[in-house]
Amino acid sequence: CDRRALVKLLATKARETNEEDLSFEYGVRVERIEPTDVGVNVHSQNGTATFDLVLACDGAGSVVRGFLEETETDFDYSTTCDTHGYLSFRVTGNDISPALDPDYIHTWPHGDVLLHAMPSPTHTDTFLCTLVLPWAGVWTPSTIRAHPQDFVQWCCPDHTLQPPVLAQLRSHSAGPLKIGVCSRFHSDRAPIVLLG
Repeated sequence: CDRRALVKLLATKARETNEEDLSFEYGVRVERIEPTDVGVNVHSQNGTATFDLVLACDGAGSVVRGFLEETETDFDYSTTCDTHGYLSFRVTGNDISPALDPDYIHTWPHGDVLLHAMPSPTHTDTFLCTLVLPWAGVWTPSTIRAHPQDFVQWCCPDHTLQPPVLAQLRSHSAGPLKIGVCSRFHSDRAPIVLLG
């Protein structure tokens, strides 16, 4: 998947069909949202902006989901912990050889273990990596912490990770992989849609 080309294509098509300019922002931490008579105010660390429509992809700690839980009487949300956990770390261009192509999302699936490297939208030559792995089995958080180089050779044998990344694998703690189930994805009171 060529992520940058996809975002550029979506932005170009959206601008062709809209009279107003559109912008894409990454890494914005939404603090709260409030419906108004003319749209939705979104409050973030960058200030407050008003939008006609909010399409939220703000993850497990979603401020938008929290708003829907508070305002929609038929909203239902639950989470369960999976038999897998996840470990996040960063890789820069100098930390891996051969280098990863920054225009693509890279995935190494191996049975019940998955390593995923996505280009950072805000830092050139940096990948945000997520390792999904079981709590029990051959490769678990504790066995990877003890043998990071062996894991890398097993998971992605065509690549070599440098000591800074191996140190992250040794020191970062794995978190529980939570699965959220939502029965409502929009608000009847405001132009707000929860996408993920």
